Amino acid sequence: MKKQYKSKEPKFEHMCEGCQTVYKSADIKGRFCVECKTPRKCLCGCGRIVKTPGKFYFSGCRVRGKTYQEIYGEAIPKCGFQKDEGNLMKNILFLDKALNNVTKNRTLYDGINFRSKWEVEVYKDLKKQNISPLYEPSIKYPSGWLKPDFLLGNTIIEVSGFASAFSDTRQRNIKKLHKYLEFTDKNIIFIVSKKHIQFYLEVFNEQKRIKFYEYEQKNTIHYPKG
Repeated sequence: MKKQYKSKEPKFEHMCEGCQTVYKSADIKGRFCVECKTPRKCLCGCGRIVKTPGKFYFSGCRVRGKTYQEIYGEAIPKCGFQKDEGNLMKNILFLDKALNNVTKNRTLYDGINFRSKWEVEVYKDLKKQNISPLYEPSIKYPSGWLKPDFLLGNTIIEVSGFASAFSDTRQRNIKKLHKYLEFTDKNIIFIVSKKHIQFYLEVFNEQKRIKFYEYEQKNTIHYPKG
């Protein structure tokens, strides 16, 4: 009878080079967590599988770093919403209602119902610098409305909290940032935990209109005055 193999105990602690999260493995030379080592589809949507740990685009991907216009041209990408006025995302009342239902437990501060405590902390830092941003303003674009967390003059401020801990919601953030780049001329400040900032830096490494900051260092950010 063959002796049953026993997995080694994961006792070595590492910082994942892909997503910057702390994890344990049985290998003293470990570099990537299980999620970052798992093969995944290329983020561009081409369907090819990326097997290199910590990478999110297929090597030589033809659409990496390009805008929606550069990728699709005049073609209209398929989606689950109806076209034209049948698209609910064009209805600002529907969109506001949908955003209000994203979380049941909003945080009330300074008379504003914030969707996360992360937003509240960034808002406090803005107020300390005597800056009063617009919260969740509505920005029209051809297919509907964009709702950034904050708007400060010509600068959009996005705060990504726990959502960035999951691959599907990180991809939604990427799509949203691409829309800002495609349909507005505004600069973008994106604030996210240091655990996940490297992911976004890799995806948008050629975009100069986006500045990425660690949430843990939020009180050191010098925002434009408007």
